[in-house]
Amino acid sequence: MKRRSFIQLSSAATIPMLINGIPVGAVARNSFLDFVNPDNDRILVLIQMTGGNDGLNMVLPLDQYPNLDIARNKILIKETLGLKLRDDLALHPSMGSLKTVFDAGKLRLIQSVGYPNQNRSHFRSTDIWTSGSSAEKMEPRGWLGRYFYNDHASFPGGYPNSDFPDPLAITIGSLVSQTCQGPVANFSLAINDPATMAILEEPEFATNIPSTNYGNELKYLMDTFKQTNDYTDVIKDAFDAAGGSIATTGNPLLDQLNIVAQLIKGGMKTKVYVVSIGGFDTHSAQCDPDDHEIGAHATLLQRVSDAIAGFQSEIEKSGNEKELLE
Repeated sequence: MKRRSFIQLSSAATIPMLINGIPVGAVARNSFLDFVNPDNDRILVLIQMTGGNDGLNMVLPLDQYPNLDIARNKILIKETLGLKLRDDLALHPSMGSLKTVFDAGKLRLIQSVGYPNQNRSHFRSTDIWTSGSSAEKMEPRGWLGRYFYNDHASFPGGYPNSDFPDPLAITIGSLVSQTCQGPVANFSLAINDPATMAILEEPEFATNIPSTNYGNELKYLMDTFKQTNDYTDVIKDAFDAAGGSIATTGNPLLDQLNIVAQLIKGGMKTKVYVVSIGGFDTHSAQCDPDDHEIGAHATLLQRVSDAIAGFQSEIEKSGNEKELLE
């Protein structure tokens, strides 16, 4: 099976998604989720671009350029400066690294992914995307959280265990991803830097837990302490096995992906990793009024492009390329 690559790009306009090797129309819902089935070795790395990415400037539909020029002439990049992928499609000129990945046959693009009557609130739009629900429904669970719940309904109780000694999902950052939110708990563990993780000193809890609301809360707290320490051990072991600390790059997204690459290289069996890059709520800072190819959006896209290309290179070096759905 060829490596597949998946990147979710939140957008207020057209939302491109990238997948390597298979058109999304050919991936049934169950088939896609089977990529992170515990019975195979596939790993999903989800990159969340928050704030409202301008998908039409990221992946430029050249066959629609005259219409775009009428509607977006104050921000549209020049037709001749796009990095041409096909006669009808080009990448933003700041995404040269990603163009190289595309030219190597390891990237595919899917355009116009969205939902009808898009909500213009960034907050509500984020809820819709992370929940994978219809715009009319208020769904508190994330789409990956619902998937995990089907196989791990008792979580977090009884985890980790002999069948699942590693975290089911990991979010790189201070907060867990809403995408992994289940009906009871979030299925992902948030970590910033495995090199600085330490065992929590567990307080002395009562040995006899009452069958009351207080007792239930106390039991949850006790389980959380133990689970956190157990997961800390396996994460640090994997991180150290792959070489330990990693130098920062100046690109926060690449730094996150380098941690993911290190954990995968170290043998972690976690099925889902979530990383993110913010700042896409660019407003008037999106581009220079006289040069639409530079500005805040171009800087962000270059970071995304360089991060994905760098991560791809690290995964190839470690021999884990075929395991990734990115």
